[in-house]
Amino acid sequence: MTNDQVAYFSPSLKAFIPKDWKTDGTYSDDSWPADSILVAKDVSDKFWKSSPPPGKVIGSLNGMPAWVDCPASAGPTIRMLRDAG
Repeated sequence: MTNDQVAYFSPSLKAFIPKDWKTDGTYSDDSWPADSILVAKDVSDKFWKSSPPPGKVIGSLNGMPAWVDCPASAGPTIRMLRDAG
C-alpha cells in the first residue's frame, strides 16, 4: 500500500471504506467486504465524498467505482428530495 491509496471500494456495497478501517477494529475479518479493493487516490477523489452528475449514482463497472444511470424507480424520490429543498 502506498500513501496515494486512502480507501477501499466495495462493488457489492457500492461504497468506499477508509483504508484505516481495515485494521483499526472498525471491521473484523468476518465483516470485512470480501470484494473490497484498494483504489488509488485519484479514483477515490473522483467518486468518494462527491456529488454524482445529474441522473447518475455510484455503482461499479468491472469492479471499479463508476457513475451509472439512476434506476428508473429513483426518479420520483429524487424529484421529491430536490423539490423539498
